[in-house]
Amino acid sequence: MYEEFTDHTEDTTANVTPDIDLFVPQPDRTPKRRMEAGRTGRKVSNILIVGSIAAGAIYVGEQIGEQVAEAFTTCQTTSASDIHRAEQLLNAPLNPDIPRRTSQQLNTYGGTASQRLDRAHTLVRQDMAKRYGVTVFDDAPYVNKLVHRGDRHLLRPLPFNTYLHTAQQFLGKYGIQLQTTIPDSLKGHEGAQQATASQLEEPAAKANVISIMDGVTTMPKEYVAMAGLRHIYLASIPDEKARLPLRGDVTVDAFARVNDQHDTIVYNADTPSPLTPDTIRHETMHLADISECGNSYAIQKDPQYSAINAGVPYGQANPSTLESQQLLLDAKEFDLRRALDLGRSKKACVLEQDIATVGQTIKQNTQYGNTNLIEDKAEVGATLFTPEQHSRMLDPRLPALRQKFTLLVARILKRQPAVAQWVASIGQHWPAASANPAQPDERCHVSP
Repeated sequence: MYEEFTDHTEDTTANVTPDIDLFVPQPDRTPKRRMEAGRTGRKVSNILIVGSIAAGAIYVGEQIGEQVAEAFTTCQTTSASDIHRAEQLLNAPLNPDIPRRTSQQLNTYGGTASQRLDRAHTLVRQDMAKRYGVTVFDDAPYVNKLVHRGDRHLLRPLPFNTYLHTAQQFLGKYGIQLQTTIPDSLKGHEGAQQATASQLEEPAAKANVISIMDGVTTMPKEYVAMAGLRHIYLASIPDEKARLPLRGDVTVDAFARVNDQHDTIVYNADTPSPLTPDTIRHETMHLADISECGNSYAIQKDPQYSAINAGVPYGQANPSTLESQQLLLDAKEFDLRRALDLGRSKKACVLEQDIATVGQTIKQNTQYGNTNLIEDKAEVGATLFTPEQHSRMLDPRLPALRQKFTLLVARILKRQPAVAQWVASIGQHWPAASANPAQPDERCHVSP
């Protein structure tokens, strides 16, 4: 839980003018996100198409004939050469000097284990940004004005407007406007309405402002521009149970408006508990997806991506996902390392085969990614900017996740090569290299 820290009364209302470098918050998962296309009008062969996407693909208005739909609603195929180039980037050899230098710098850095991990990410992201010429900004000097001693669970007792103005200064560097006044065109979408002053003064709303900064800071400015993100609105989105009983007891945390402009994300300021930085990465990927595919229909019809599932449908009751199998995989990895250390090659081969067998069943990285195609892409896309997840996402024994991750990197590569290089490098040079999954021993003849 987040709470306001009331024992510190330092005046932090002054303008924030910190030095800029890179900061990375500790990532975690965010369940129950929603994406919405909004209502868009498009003339095709004199048919007006009106679309709305929530947990599944729902069309409102006239149905689209298959031949008409085929003409413009299929996401274009990424070339084999682009995918090969992405594979080369992701398989590039590690430069041992970078994690070694990072470790040396960390030896002089105090703080908690979480803060040290954040700092490690900072150093790697900063190094890679300089190497590949991408633009990254550090939100720590801004956030530290709002929390006590860098602890995001201890909010300073400041008015919401201070949180808002501080975040606006930081997000402005990315070309993003953070606002609380909801335009009429957004009201009603997923139940969004104007948040009241009392709702915005709640600790969860203030913590969500920090969450937005912590999520945006993990992405290069060039990627944000490529996705088209320009506006983030803090709204009140009531519990769906009362509004849409058929969806069950679900609270919409955020949604991306993927209409023709595809430049807006709406954040729920009135959540029961604060959202995580992963929410903004997920929703930004929705915008990047429509920017790549062309329209709100094409993102739902992406044969190249869907084919990776090998016929396994979305929406299964108990899907095999990385999220559901993580504890099992971690336990087998531990046993595998132990067997290798003790020279028990037969036992190691059995464990490697066990991991590969489980890996073949995994098609999505999270339970939420099992919802449908567009949420699958958003969940995988969010991991691009969390380097500690790269090693598992690229594990050859989890071939579906590896192919999806590589395909999304390839799509960035053809549009923003420097961003793709940066994404690949932050994973390769993540300092906790010892946490990488053990790779199969060729003598075992394990086929991922």
